[in-house]
Amino acid sequence: MRRYLPVVVVVLVIVIAVVWIKFGRGPATPPQTSAQPAPAQPLLPQPEYLKTVDQFMAEWAKANSSGMYALLADSMKKVVTEADFAKQAAEVKLSNPRLVAHTGILDTAYVIERVDAPQPKDATPINGYSLLLKKQGTDWRVALFVAEEQVAGKYTDLKLVPGKDKGYVVTWQDEKGQIATVTLQEL
Repeated sequence: MRRYLPVVVVVLVIVIAVVWIKFGRGPATPPQTSAQPAPAQPLLPQPEYLKTVDQFMAEWAKANSSGMYALLADSMKKVVTEADFAKQAAEVKLSNPRLVAHTGILDTAYVIERVDAPQPKDATPINGYSLLLKKQGTDWRVALFVAEEQVAGKYTDLKLVPGKDKGYVVTWQDEKGQIATVTLQEL
């Protein structure tokens, strides 16, 4: 028996090694190469208010004023009836809405969208829209939207703060380094 002891020990070591390799380690992951870059993941999830803006602008691009009206805040609905809103929305044809900049605080957000909106020669040109959103219960709603003749290419340090009275103050630095301020009155 002593003669076979070294053989038995070697066989046991081999069996233990095979079992450990087969079951003891987690699944091997293939190494990442430059030909297989890891998929990019967003650092932060998209804020919920942007989904409302996307839907509002998409409804406008489809000329669906009732879909737009449904996304208005109650304060806006007190100011304009659905029929009047439909007439006003029909006056502006737009397409290709795209996000330029956004910021939000607690239950309020400010979003700037660029649009393509062909206008008659005598009309004021529209390059985009600024939207103020308020949280209403658990949903975000459009509380105010303003046509913009010119939308800057870059909004550095975009901030939204409550105003001294009612409303909000929006500040940013444009591509020329100029600080701009807009005061929005809350309805």
